[in-house]
Amino acid sequence: MNIKTTNLKILYAVVVFLTSFFPARAQEKNPIIDSKQKLDMERDSIRSIYHEIQGEEVKSKKLNIFIVTRSGFNVQSYRDRPTQVNFLVSQLRLDINGNLTENIFYRLRQRLNRAAGPENLDNLSTATDMMYVGYNFGDKFSLIFGKQAIAWGGFEFDYNPIYVYQYSDIMSNMGVFKVGSTFTYKFSKRNNINFQIGNTNNSRLINNFSKGMYETSNLQTSTAPLSYIVDWNGAFFENDMIETKWSFAVQNEAKGYYSKSLALGTKLNLPYFALALDYLRSDFPIDRIMLATRYTTQFYNNNIIAKSSIYNSFIMKAEYFFMKKWTYFFKGMYETTSLPEDKNFGNNFRKSYGYITGVEFSPFPHQDLKLFLTYVGRSFQYKDQLTKMREDIFRNYNTNRFFLGVIYNIKAF
Repeated sequence: MNIKTTNLKILYAVVVFLTSFFPARAQEKNPIIDSKQKLDMERDSIRSIYHEIQGEEVKSKKLNIFIVTRSGFNVQSYRDRPTQVNFLVSQLRLDINGNLTENIFYRLRQRLNRAAGPENLDNLSTATDMMYVGYNFGDKFSLIFGKQAIAWGGFEFDYNPIYVYQYSDIMSNMGVFKVGSTFTYKFSKRNNINFQIGNTNNSRLINNFSKGMYETSNLQTSTAPLSYIVDWNGAFFENDMIETKWSFAVQNEAKGYYSKSLALGTKLNLPYFALALDYLRSDFPIDRIMLATRYTTQFYNNNIIAKSSIYNSFIMKAEYFFMKKWTYFFKGMYETTSLPEDKNFGNNFRKSYGYITGVEFSPFPHQDLKLFLTYVGRSFQYKDQLTKMREDIFRNYNTNRFFLGVIYNIKAF
């Protein structure tokens, strides 16, 4: 090994270390591009540290390595508990992707701050977000196979997780990464439709319920616990002023039980302002996300899974891009939980409100780095008759959280 090569490696190591604090150069981003599009743009345009050192202008196509992180100082209050103050790494992922040929592409994304262990249906850890291979059949058709994001629709789901400071109740409990296959047909330049089939869960539903000590004797395991989803992504007018992400899904939960989910997401993009509106509805013959069941098991003092639960979510996010490097945002959420066939609970027995606001500062336009300050407020309210009967279970309460920190999508190679 010659001296020049050794010095180059030493310099590379030093720069990798320093860039975790002082970012390197790349290409400036359009401020109205949403978070997922920003990540895709960085994959295509930012040169890796290694290429910067060698002075190469070529883009990495076959291998891209990203370290995705969100961390900071967290202050949180919950009900009557003492305020919790701590430093927190809320997101840490390794994202590897590339295009092996003009037609073959792949992606692996692994959560580094989640315990790893295989589930009993797909034999993968829930720490593995994605692990898939895809093939483009020309300009119109593509096929993906492996673990991937389920095409639930809506814009909250579409954002990269590092940019979502608080998910809605339904997205927090649904589970969004499953093994399956997606066929995409691009029927115009800015419109495509996805047909997706995949596992409903990462592990068998009966096993999921058994872990929580719930009664499962009245349920039979499905021989085909699959989800079937149609998802439409559209864009209209100049600069994609109007975008849509709509989907409909049918999932086989257990033998004879099929749930249905609808997502309607619409977004307005203006030069200095963006507004996304999502409506989500899920009807579960057996309470798959277990949110309603948390209350029925306490109220009836049993371990029986709730039946015929309905969840509705209304989500709004507004972003104002003021000045060159600053973004102000506000996100509002209104969600309801219903058990219409239960006379004690009925419709909308639980209502939750969410209000998230904050500012983001991008000091280096050539790097996907943000400094942020956010406030997350939640309010949970229950039917008066339930509160009167069991205030220990159905007492209204609020939560508050402040988070000051940094988001950095580091392109290591």
